[in-house]
Formats: sequence, C-alpha cells, structure tokens
Amino acid sequence: MDVKGEVRAKTAGARWSQMLVGDSGLGSELTRAILDALPVGLYVATARAKGVYCNRLGTTLLGGAFKPGLRLESFSKRHAIYRTGTAELYPAAQLPLVVALRGEPCEAVDLERREPVPQRLSMRATPLRDSSGCLQGVVATLQPLPAPAAAASAAPVLIGTERSASEERLSRNLEAIGQLTAGVAHEINTPMQYIGDNTAFLGATIRRLLDLAGSYERLLGSCRNGQPLGEAALHAYENELNKARLAFLREQAPAAIEQALGGVDQVRTIVQALKEFSHPGDDEPVLVDVNHLVRMASTVTRNAWRYVAALTLDLCDDPRAVRGYPQELGQVLINLIVNASHAVEERRIGQNEMRLGKIVVRTRSLADGVEICIEDDGAGIPEAIRDRIMNPFFTTKPPGKGTGQGLPLAKSVIEERHRGRLSFESQVGVGTTFRVTLPSSRED
Repeated sequence: MDVKGEVRAKTAGARWSQMLVGDSGLGSELTRAILDALPVGLYVATARAKGVYCNRLGTTLLGGAFKPGLRLESFSKRHAIYRTGTAELYPAAQLPLVVALRGEPCEAVDLERREPVPQRLSMRATPLRDSSGCLQGVVATLQPLPAPAAAASAAPVLIGTERSASEERLSRNLEAIGQLTAGVAHEINTPMQYIGDNTAFLGATIRRLLDLAGSYERLLGSCRNGQPLGEAALHAYENELNKARLAFLREQAPAAIEQALGGVDQVRTIVQALKEFSHPGDDEPVLVDVNHLVRMASTVTRNAWRYVAALTLDLCDDPRAVRGYPQELGQVLINLIVNASHAVEERRIGQNEMRLGKIVVRTRSLADGVEICIEDDGAGIPEAIRDRIMNPFFTTKPPGKGTGQGLPLAKSVIEERHRGRLSFESQVGVGTTFRVTLPSSRED
C-alpha cells in the first residue's frame, strides 16, 4: 500500500471507530449504554490491529480495565489468555480477532484466562466492512464456558465441528450480534446527529428570545417610569427585534422540534429491535407476532439494505397465530433480508446500475398457517448450484462476506424447530423469492 493509500485507510478506520464508539455527544452515550447491555462480551479492533472498544461484560471477562490502542499481538499477554490446559500464551496468529482481520470469520473455545481467577472463554470474531466492502476492523464476542471439570472436553472446537443444538443456536445469535453491531450503531448515530443539531439550534433560539425578552423588560420599565424614548433608544430596540429574526424562528423552530422528536422515535424503534433480538430466547415456544418480527428485522438490517435497495413491507392485516421461538425466527428473517441485499448489490455492480434495487417482504395467512416471502430483484441463483445453497458452509460470497451457514441454519430453524418449510424460486438476472411457511398454532 502506498503512503496515500495508508493514510486513507488510517483515516477511514478512525472515522469508523469514532462512528461506533465515539468519545463525545449524546449519541455516543446511548450507543455505549446499548452495547454495555448486551448479554455477551464485545471487543472491537480496527483494521490496523488495535483495540478501540470493549463493553462492560467483555472487560469483566478479560479480567480488568480495557486499554484502548492495545495491539492485538499483545492481547494474550495483556489479559493473561492461555491455550486451555497448557502453559502457552494463546498465539496471536491463531487468535480469532487476528484471523478475522484477514477477512474470514473465526471461532475458538480453547481460550483460558488465568488472572485474577481461572476462566475458560469462547471467542467468535467477524470482519467489519464498510458499504464499499473495504475491511474497517473486526468485532469479537466473548462468553464464559463451564469449568474444565464440568466440560465434556477441553480440546479446541472450531467452526464446523459437532455441537449441541443449544450451542449452535447460541453461536448463531452471537454471530448475528457481531455482524450487525456496527450497522446498528450507525443507524443510531444518524438520528442522534440531527437530534443534536436541532437541539443546538433550539438552544440558540432560546438565547435570542431571552435577549429579546430582556429588551422588552427594559422598554416596559422606561414606559412605566415615564422616561421619554428618543430616536436613538427606539432605533436600539428595533435593532434588538431585527437581531432576533422572529420570522425565521417562527418557521424553523417548530420544524426543528418535529425533527428532533422524530429522531427520538427512530432511536427508540432501533433500540427496541436490538433489545428484542439480543434478549435470550425462550426455552418453550410462545405465540409469535409475525408482522412484528418482520418490522423488527427490517429495522435491524436497515444499514445492510438502505444503500442498495428500497425495502417495502406488505403485511397482511391479521396473520394467523404461530407458536414458536421469536429470536430464532427473527434471526432467519435477518439472514434472508441481508442475503437479499447482497444479491441486489451483486446485480447492480455487475450491470453498473445506479438506481436502487427492490426488496419486498410480504406476510399472508394460509388455511393452515402463515407465509413470509422475501423477494428481491437481485442477481438470482444459478441453476447449477440451487441444490447446494442450503448445504452447510457452501457460499458464493467472497471471503469475509459469507460463512455458508445462514441458509442451512435457517432451514434447520424453520423445518426442524418449527415444523415449517423453507423454499425458494429464482431466475438469474431477475431475482429470488424465499418463502417461509409456518404452521398455525393449535390454539388458533
């Protein structure tokens, strides 16, 4: 990389880390509060292999205060991270954080922290890319594991090895959090910026009006005291009135208040969606509001589709009741919407097209259940690979943009956990429609 390219990459990384966990402003405080509330540890590093953020649980799991700017080659030594059952510090080259910086997701469960008390950890790291696909950093999720005496084995377990169903579902949720964190933070940061701008404008407006009120008080005092108002005094009061720009304030102040309130509503919606998808799943199936899940999934994935497609929701008025696991169904919808956005982006790049693509999410009631359709006008799925796209680890996406687990896990959730059906129709160059069919609740 030339000097200019290195400077551009460094500047982009600084902008990215500031956007995610910046050090000033109301948006930053809210973002940090949300990340600290996550039920997993979260560690973020830039593409230059320097840590920039660790949430509250992550700091606890790593055994002490987070040190911004720490290079990842010193990560194991700084936090006393060893390979489980050995006296060897965890090799930097094999640390999931470092592997993910090469563009591929990675997971390991053979990490062990020795100080201040022994604690086994699992770490899953995912690359973070900007809208142009440039690697900007990596996010890792951390979670504690049972003590060695209670664990079935202390051997490393990497992506692709056999796991229990509950471990697989937890891993799926952690990966989703890692992939969507930067996007959600950006979606929160945007309304917070114009909330801040409008609040600053309203603050200046109040100061102008208070100054004008002061002039009015002085004028009233002069009148009560019978003091004559000369031309100079009248001219001064007129200048104060002109300085307040009342006509401008009458037009702009209500608009600023409306925009700020709209931003608050937008942040509230995003936070609610994030809380629902990060909340631990239920052990028993519950009644699911399908339309609500679709709305939340479209909100959480907005940063994935808004630059490449216009997303439309076509929801039936009264879908039949479905009993299932909301967090798992929500993850399926997230995967399908993100896949649709990638397909649209692929077609637009291939055809050098500037206009936005189209994604439509529909729900409708069936005689014996509910159908959810995710339709896109993307590149389509080649016929030669259609029988393989739901095979584990099969992906057509470039390194760092797909693990080949999304569709197989979606199929497992829909067909095994919910007794439903996942199918698709596709035409190359025209688009793809995925159909999720769920049986209605017996109580319906």
